[in-house]
Amino acid sequence: MKIGYARGSTQDQRLELQTDALARHGCERIFQILGKAWSAAVLFLCL
Repeated sequence: MKIGYARGSTQDQRLELQTDALARHGCERIFQILGKAWSAAVLFLCL
């Protein structure tokens, strides 16, 4: 299973371009993070 990860740096950013590209490349599960909430723990959850 391919897992994708889309990230935006601000809360008002739109992630559709990233999520669409990930889906086209066969990602079955896509995680999305907006703002400064990113951490290594979030990346670990994707794995």
